[in-house]
Amino acid sequence: MNVYKMKFIAKNNDKSIDDLIDKVEWYKNALINNGQILPYGETILIDGNIEYITVLPEDDSLNEKNDNIYVSKIKLEINEIFDVHIELIGESLDFGDSCNCKNSSWYFLCAEGSDCSPIICGDCGWSVPLYKIPYTDPYEKEHTRIILWQRSLQSMLDLFIHGLWDRFSYRQVSNPKSRLIKEGLDICHVIEKKMGVPTYYYLHNSWLKGTPLLCPSCNNEWHFECSDKDIGFRCDTCRLVAAKNKFSKTNGKS
Repeated sequence: MNVYKMKFIAKNNDKSIDDLIDKVEWYKNALINNGQILPYGETILIDGNIEYITVLPEDDSLNEKNDNIYVSKIKLEINEIFDVHIELIGESLDFGDSCNCKNSSWYFLCAEGSDCSPIICGDCGWSVPLYKIPYTDPYEKEHTRIILWQRSLQSMLDLFIHGLWDRFSYRQVSNPKSRLIKEGLDICHVIEKKMGVPTYYYLHNSWLKGTPLLCPSCNNEWHFECSDKDIGFRCDTCRLVAAKNKFSKTNGKS
């Protein structure tokens, strides 16, 4: 992925700098909620002009073909107020590539350790830009549901790893019956139904306490799987995947 600078030069002086910054923030948030930029960047004020440095999933992520209704609406306002210049800065060393597969055979949902899209291609192992995924909330034409789920799971993982190490936080990220995982599984179900691509949920207990010997949802044996993201086990019935690094004799019970 590449780092870009978006420069917003006001066309006239009839608005305060605070109003201009607010308008850029609305535009930035619309792009984030549609997956066109990563929620990672820096807003800078230089000589009265607003600049925003961010990471794009693909070099054409800001093309209007990827816009949703919210981005299109705020972009019209932005173009009335600003002259917008977009400049490539260079390749990001913090984020990898995005999936370029034309016909992925399967996806999995994984929120671990990245601000990239949590939809991962099972063939190439890279994240799929959210604007290429159908909306999973029937009432919204953006990807807020996936992004909020991703942030919630990452927060729970941080609580467990860096602070709590308790049964509640562990179950929230590892037990298929937890609210967080049920939400993730429903997101997977909607994506699979709309795209026709099998979509699985990545269980995080694999690296916390070890992958259980049996699928923790149906208690049947795993099917072996192999991918660039170290997926070792897959249950086609429950649409769950887990890492292949180690085993646990507890079968996921704690």
